[in-house]
Amino acid sequence: MFEVLITACLAAAPADCTTFEMRLKLYDDIGQCTRHSMIDVVQWADRKPQWRITKWACTALGETI
Repeated sequence: MFEVLITACLAAAPADCTTFEMRLKLYDDIGQCTRHSMIDVVQWADRKPQWRITKWACTALGETI
């Protein structure tokens, strides 16, 4: 299973960054995750305007970016 990890920094404090796990959707393989996760990332950014995404990645459950 694969999940999307997002690293984002606070807009008001750019040095304050955190990695978020998006486990609301899990993908069966890396290809599926890569193809479909951009929509999830954009929706996450829309819901959290105080954060600025610096990177995101599809990873196997338990891995880090």
